Amino acid sequence: MKLHRNNRGIALPIVLIITILGTVLWHYSVRDLIFAEKNLKRMQAYYIARSGADAVAQYIVDNPDGIDMKEYVDALVNSPKSYPTSISGDTKGYFEIEVTRDSGKGIIIIQSVGTVDEISQKVSLTLYELVTGEEPLFDMAVFSNTAIELKGSARIEGDVGINSLEPGSVVLAWSTAIDGNLFIAPAADPEKILTGARPNPRDNITNDILEMTQERVYGLPPFPDFPEDLSWRGSFTVGWNPSPPYHIYEDGEYDSITVKSELVIHVGDEDRILRVNSLEVSGSGKITLNRTGKGRLYLYVNDNFNITNGATINNDGDPGDIFIYYKGNSPVNPSGSTKIVGCLYAEKADIVISESGGITGHIITGGENVSIIGDAEANVRALYAPLARIVVANGARFRGALVCDSLTVTGNSRVIYDNSIQDTFPDIWMGGEEDTITYARGQWQ
Repeated sequence: MKLHRNNRGIALPIVLIITILGTVLWHYSVRDLIFAEKNLKRMQAYYIARSGADAVAQYIVDNPDGIDMKEYVDALVNSPKSYPTSISGDTKGYFEIEVTRDSGKGIIIIQSVGTVDEISQKVSLTLYELVTGEEPLFDMAVFSNTAIELKGSARIEGDVGINSLEPGSVVLAWSTAIDGNLFIAPAADPEKILTGARPNPRDNITNDILEMTQERVYGLPPFPDFPEDLSWRGSFTVGWNPSPPYHIYEDGEYDSITVKSELVIHVGDEDRILRVNSLEVSGSGKITLNRTGKGRLYLYVNDNFNITNGATINNDGDPGDIFIYYKGNSPVNPSGSTKIVGCLYAEKADIVISESGGITGHIITGGENVSIIGDAEANVRALYAPLARIVVANGARFRGALVCDSLTVTGNSRVIYDNSIQDTFPDIWMGGEEDTITYARGQWQ
């Protein structure tokens, strides 16, 4: 018997199958579209929340209006959750802010909830309340906020600490070493924080990996207002005719001081106060102090601070005898065999110590880069650059304690802890007669 197939009978199930398949595909497409739309809104809500917290934190940290920020923060802490706030008219969604304080840990917590079409995401950002006038703790060779990398045969002799929670924050090449303990943040995973060339990077650490009781926050001390009531003395050139030495016996404000031979600055029982727009010391130029009493030299430099080619400042003196405050933008670069013995605070300038140049004393900078390169020696006691990336390279030697945002040590360079700084740190940290509160960023959660 022959079976006759009806082509239309065969076509009917195929059409049905295609119709069902199309319906299923449409269902999944709609579902995926809804899922993708929810994910998009969830992501938008997250970034709106983050933007709100970031804006509040930035205002508190920067204090652009110069208000009593402690009083403002206290008011935020004592207030209920904020009203819904939109970022802009073009951005869909809003955020709400609530600020709390953990007095035991000395932190402010900014909690922000972002919402887009009833889909919400929550983030938290911590801020640290810092008391100006309290000396920072220098009990380690290195403390870095975000990253430490040792290359070649670089070595740190002393304990090391880091705040970062990010994997690979500490990177150690095969022949490098930390001769001391590595201190990590309370929530950090030591197996992820530490990476290196050896199968077990812990072999590069002489002692242990230990957990800090809490994160550390290092803020800059207040940069002082420059004196305005000094007698105007124009420009002063210290040359060879007439024969040196040249002398300064009184306080004063100068447009420029150019030192090519010897300048003796006399200091008795009262502090000597000098302000200058441009200070240049070069070649055989040297500034020496004739200190006959308990006074110190306070040197305020506005725009240009240039010391080069073997020049010296206070070469045979004590670092605590002279304080240099530099407001300019150009890097401080004591190159060649230049020597500075004193304490330097650069408001925003980078620091470069190269060749056989050296600084003996404390260095504080709000700059973003610090380099110690080549035969340079920095018996700095404390190099305090909490915003900076510090590079120690090409066999350079650093002796003292170092605070930075990140650190890279290469070649045969060394960072050597010297705990003699503990009793010698100057009153540069004191912000006035009363302690003040400043704020610094912590971690996102």
